[in-house]
Amino acid sequence: MITMGVMVISISEKNMVEMKLRSGKTLVSSFRTAIEDDYLFKRRSDEDRYGELTRKFAYNSGASELVVVDYNFNIISGKGVEASGRVDDDENLGKSIKENREIYKIESRRAGWFISQYDALVIYAPLVSNVKVFGGIRVTFPLGELNNLLVRTRWLMLFYLSFALLLFLLFGSYLLSRRIANPLKDIAATSEKIADGDLTQRVDDYGENELGQLSRSFNKMADRVAEHVGYLQRVNRDLRVTKQELIRSEKLASVGRLAAGVAHEIGNPLGAILGYTDMMLKGVGDESVRQDFLERMEKELKKIDFTIRELLDYSRTSKLEVRETDVNKVVSETISLVSHQKEFEKLKLELKLGENLPLVLVDEGQLQQIMMNIVLNAVDAMPDGGKLSVLTETGIAKDDTVKFVRRRRKDDAFHDFSIKSDDIKDKGKEMVQISFVDNGIGIEKDSLDNIFDPFYTTKEPGSGTGLGLSISQRIVETFKGKIEVQSEAGRGTTFTVSLPAFTGEV
Repeated sequence: MITMGVMVISISEKNMVEMKLRSGKTLVSSFRTAIEDDYLFKRRSDEDRYGELTRKFAYNSGASELVVVDYNFNIISGKGVEASGRVDDDENLGKSIKENREIYKIESRRAGWFISQYDALVIYAPLVSNVKVFGGIRVTFPLGELNNLLVRTRWLMLFYLSFALLLFLLFGSYLLSRRIANPLKDIAATSEKIADGDLTQRVDDYGENELGQLSRSFNKMADRVAEHVGYLQRVNRDLRVTKQELIRSEKLASVGRLAAGVAHEIGNPLGAILGYTDMMLKGVGDESVRQDFLERMEKELKKIDFTIRELLDYSRTSKLEVRETDVNKVVSETISLVSHQKEFEKLKLELKLGENLPLVLVDEGQLQQIMMNIVLNAVDAMPDGGKLSVLTETGIAKDDTVKFVRRRRKDDAFHDFSIKSDDIKDKGKEMVQISFVDNGIGIEKDSLDNIFDPFYTTKEPGSGTGLGLSISQRIVETFKGKIEVQSEAGRGTTFTVSLPAFTGEV
């Protein structure tokens, strides 16, 4: 609109100047005709031949200056100049007489960015009689009135431009707000509600325009999101069940491996009991001897009962129970349980349990399963015997790449969800570290990156499911900890489980 306003003012200004020029040329033409006729018919005396014509024309036309000269540029008559003398310094007047043509000049100056101030219109014309130039005229018209008219025109255009612009802004703002801004705000607000979890929110249909298409597409997208979220929730529930089943199956696999050691551990007491029973049936000894046999049998039965209870406690499916746990106690119970393995007889066991360790917030049964998986893997890695060291100590979390799981208040205990990198806020936190160090066959470098993958195993087919370490890693991460491994083929392996010390805050 501003550009069009400038263009209109410029065109109006040009047209007004053209009109003034045509008017001036018409007046000068009539004056030339009168002078040429007077010269041709000799109607005036020489001394005042053109004086009366000059005065009348200057008065009627409003010219501020009028000069009539002969062919030699001697002044014959004039207004606003000396009545006698010569005009030698006017180049345009000389060209007009010599070349027998009209010349005009508009004297103006720049009064602003696009505003010109016009001072005068000067017209030069030759005087011709019988095809012979006998002189010339110079007429100067002041343009003050034109300037006033241009100023009024500019102000009028500025007023209309401002009014139209204001009207456009008011109407445009109303239309933009009602037809575009408000619907977009509604869509944005609905998006926020959907992002906050209210998947029932939808936007209004805004007709057949682009916003209507957008609103319908948005609602269609929201329907799809609700469907996918529902599907993902069902899948998540199924995954939880599957996860528990995998943990259970891995635990049962460990139980199977323990069975041989348990059978050996139970076999010895049973043999002793059978021997005492046989002697009692044969009537060996007196009452005091049979009483001694019964006491020994009771002692052996208690051993069997203790061993079986340990195995049942480990294999039993129990509800997740997170509580403050003494790591040293769990380590001791795990070693006691696994020590029934026959292969343990070939191993040298070293326990270095730190003193005054802080408690950790975990499920004791799942922590025992993690330790059991690592210890049994260490036993398998030393088929010909070796040394297994279990160490507990405190440390500080220093690795920024450790992704600790953050549990929201509304989540149930250790609810599964994705771990975000911006959740890493536990750098410098006190940790309880449990290290399992063996001098077995170790792990090849190419396999280290895959040992925590589900179903990945380096054992012979049928010797393992490949789920133990994968499940152990997930359990440790659920407890806001980490599990690391360092190994070199032929030189042993070290597994380190780090759990955050319990500070009283969940």
